[in-house]
Amino acid sequence: ALDGRSPATTTAPLAAMLVTEAVRGGNGSVELPGRTAFSGPEGAAVATVLGPEIVTELSGPGAGLDVARTVQLLRVARLLGVDCAELLPGVVRRLASALLADARNTADVRDTDNRDADTREAAAPDSPGWAPALLELMDEQFDVRTALLGALDRIAPEDPAGAERLLGRVALPFTGTQLLPHLRMCAEAPEAKAACGDDRVGAVQRVLRAAGMSPFAEPLVLRTAVGLVWEEGAPTVAEARLLLEAATSDAHRTAGTWSHLVAAALNAPAEEEEAPQLAHDLLRGFPQEITGRERGALLLLDFARELRSGAAEPEWAQRVRTLRPGAEPVEPGVLGHAFGALAGRLLAPDGPEAEL
Repeated sequence: ALDGRSPATTTAPLAAMLVTEAVRGGNGSVELPGRTAFSGPEGAAVATVLGPEIVTELSGPGAGLDVARTVQLLRVARLLGVDCAELLPGVVRRLASALLADARNTADVRDTDNRDADTREAAAPDSPGWAPALLELMDEQFDVRTALLGALDRIAPEDPAGAERLLGRVALPFTGTQLLPHLRMCAEAPEAKAACGDDRVGAVQRVLRAAGMSPFAEPLVLRTAVGLVWEEGAPTVAEARLLLEAATSDAHRTAGTWSHLVAAALNAPAEEEEAPQLAHDLLRGFPQEITGRERGALLLLDFARELRSGAAEPEWAQRVRTLRPGAEPVEPGVLGHAFGALAGRLLAPDGPEAEL
């Protein structure tokens, strides 16, 4: 408050006390003085003392894990002119992970009335206490902003719902020239899901448009989109078939979204007539990826398709008995399809007596 209105002989000792408390006291909420307070020899003296401590902590294994603490240290480093360029990639990588982890938990909301109007507007009403300081850091240091947004974009496909929650709590400034396809998708997701309602495939398509790139060119955007729309649960069979048609099997394979399609087939009720056909398409499209029990269950579904179409080879009952052990514990819907198709063929007027 005294910066610019009092002589340096008055402000310098006070500024030194503040940054010393910020570095040594572990208090991430200390309001830092302006940079001009450290422009003279007093600032150089403080940097000589605190600089090595800042570098030591930022280079340690725990750097970046405490969001408020890391933000505070990076801001103090800038004030004192401490060079942290070599440490920045590792610190920012861990900070990005900590931000997503924090978004998954309930954070206490701190009073931000002492922040400037622009920062208060950018920080959402339920934003965490460190949000204003983080936004100030990103505004002050372009290199930190670029590196942090890039790190968040890289890990967003692994936790798109966490990234969506983070952006809902803190309005990160990524409107510049960086591509950031995954963050842009996460920012678009709430409005897309609200606008599309029950049309979840439509929501996926809208979110993908926000990425600015095709899943054929960058398959990971498909993983982010599917994770945003189906944070929990699996698509329906109809949705899975639309997703399979909307992108190549190669794109789903690279994105890892084929597992969502498998879950759709295996979790389908016995009344879902398209589940066996989906199983057939999945076995054909992902022969190397689908293994173990899931493969056994899909083979049961595919055999139900063969039975209903008349393409199954003789010894139907034996075939079901052979396939079932490899599918255990098998889903009720899968068993319903297999046994239903078998019973239908055996009890049909033209059913072969040899199978009874």
